[in-house]
Amino acid sequence: MTSDITITDPGTIRALAVNVAITHTFIGDLTIRLQRVGGRELVLLREQLIEGTSLTRTFAADGFVGEMAAGTWRLTVVDGAARDTGALDAWSMDVTSR
Repeated sequence: MTSDITITDPGTIRALAVNVAITHTFIGDLTIRLQRVGGRELVLLREQLIEGTSLTRTFAADGFVGEMAAGTWRLTVVDGAARDTGALDAWSMDVTSR
């Protein structure tokens, strides 16, 4: 699953938080990555033993501090097991810039 958000703020990132809401048959199979399209990529979550069928979490994306906020940002959710199903219900970014 991939989804893009476009940020128009021309500032430099001082802090970046990524909010996700996901339903999935086994959350522990998921890897979540954030990428500034055409630029760097940061893994927010790598397959972990997480129980349950929903994930609502905010991740600090400190790896992007100092970069420009403006651009297209892509969230990618990868399922490590082929037989599971799920959905990216919502996601957003909270950008603090200077």
